[in-house]
Amino acid sequence: MGYGFTPGMLMAIDGGGGSLRFQWNPVEVEGPVYRMEYAAIKVLGREAPFLEFANGDIRHIRFDLEFSGQGRGVGWVRSQVSALEQMCQPYQVGAGFRRPPRVKLIVGTFLRKTCVVAEMTPRYSGVYDPATIEPYYCKVGLNLFEFV
Repeated sequence: MGYGFTPGMLMAIDGGGGSLRFQWNPVEVEGPVYRMEYAAIKVLGREAPFLEFANGDIRHIRFDLEFSGQGRGVGWVRSQVSALEQMCQPYQVGAGFRRPPRVKLIVGTFLRKTCVVAEMTPRYSGVYDPATIEPYYCKVGLNLFEFV
């Protein structure tokens, strides 16, 4: 099946929520960003310290998704944002232990990562339905932490 665009998907692995399919045509993608910390080991008589790996930091991927409800009916945009919100909600594991749900980010062959939705920022703008004030457009900023 030929697509006129690159299909993308966020698929819930844990917790609530199902999958969210989207058209992938980002202006910019940041990440995966890798940040490592090194410990300086000072040695007498040496001009500069040796560096030894101490630990890694969280790897993250940032991008925006845009949802347009033109021709899709009232409430479609908000239903997409609600599906993303479900992927942010922690779920119960055992007695009293809450864990962030893992999601699988699949974007063509470019990105295939298991992640946690760390931050979601919806920004509604543009045209709204006059009867219900439901938005027809939303840009959602996502910050995903790679699950290692």
